Amino acid sequence: MYDNIEDKKSREEYTMLSKYRIKELRNNANISQDKLSEIIGVSRTQIIRWEKITKDNDAVIDSLYKNRMCRYFRVPLRKLYNCEYQEIVDIAKKDAIHIMKNAPKENRCDLTNVINSLSELMTQASNTECTKDTLDSIEDKLYEIVKLGKYDIFVLFDFLSERKLQKKTLSSEITEEIKAFLSCF
Repeated sequence: MYDNIEDKKSREEYTMLSKYRIKELRNNANISQDKLSEIIGVSRTQIIRWEKITKDNDAVIDSLYKNRMCRYFRVPLRKLYNCEYQEIVDIAKKDAIHIMKNAPKENRCDLTNVINSLSELMTQASNTECTKDTLDSIEDKLYEIVKLGKYDIFVLFDFLSERKLQKKTLSSEITEEIKAFLSCF
């Protein structure tokens, strides 16, 4: 279904993740709104709008710009949001439950096999230095789940943002997110 999930709009409009830490990250980096707008390729007015997003409005930041900010600030995607970490874990569980309930019947057997395979990979990788092959395999399994379940999962976006930071280990946060996701199957 998705050829390049990074080009797809994230699903935050369906979640509680609608407030960002952009101003805080920008101030910590000691850069102006003008400079950030130049770096990520939007207008200063857009930065101002994003900094004012609250949970009560419907504004959504395109994943392209979130990825650029994550790379610039050197933070994984979950650190861009102004929420408690438990909210991220809860989203992973909600995504899994959604996939379980809504995955096409013809994909469920393959989906079960992929989930079991990802569980084994996570056991092998748990917070140790991972080889590129292991990280590639985890990424492939997450993409397969998205394709078979026909549903974007936040944990994949978060995993990809960590990989872009060129980490060779799985952080405890992403490990917990994936395990919480898997625990619902």
